[in-house]
Amino acid sequence: MLFTSTQAFATLMLVSSAFAVALPNAEPEPQPVEIVVEGETIVEFAQIQCGNEPHGLKPICPHLNSTGNHGCVRYVKGFDVTGVVTEVDLTFPEINDACDCIQACLNRPTTCAAYVYKFSTMASVLSGHRTCTLYSQFNLPSEVVIEIDVASTNNSNINAQELVANGNNPQNGALVGQTFMDANLNSTVDHDAVSGVVWQLSTGKAIC
Repeated sequence: MLFTSTQAFATLMLVSSAFAVALPNAEPEPQPVEIVVEGETIVEFAQIQCGNEPHGLKPICPHLNSTGNHGCVRYVKGFDVTGVVTEVDLTFPEINDACDCIQACLNRPTTCAAYVYKFSTMASVLSGHRTCTLYSQFNLPSEVVIEIDVASTNNSNINAQELVANGNNPQNGALVGQTFMDANLNSTVDHDAVSGVVWQLSTGKAIC
């Protein structure tokens, strides 16, 4: 069968149109971002989210009072992200788990912004009960050092006496440290320790 040049051109245009319809969008789909926490499974984010949808860290403590996300998603396991100012130390049986610790921070909306639930002393390791420590700020970056004039009357709720007694003034920045569960607190990583932030919003809700 013979084709005229007009027929051949029309056939070529028809085939080209069919391919054009079948071709997918040239813009690549965003790839998941893998967040790897030592000792934990990989958590995949379909894209960077401001909340907890559709993927992200598994929410913990959904029953907590005043939380805007019905639980907490801004936490890390196996590391202590807290700072040292406004230290409040709580122990078992007042604190039974990480949720109790976070709730203790929520109960102090004017002074608490960070918490850590971990083995903090040899006594806590021997007892088998992690402690809860609350703070008003977070771990400083490694090249930042802050020294507080503890005698200043401008200070409020910084627990100056404890700050000095624990050798935390000046506060030296450092990489976020791991949490441990051996008696010396320096060799066996505690992957079940939890630390994180609590932000009190002007709407009366909190996110964590």
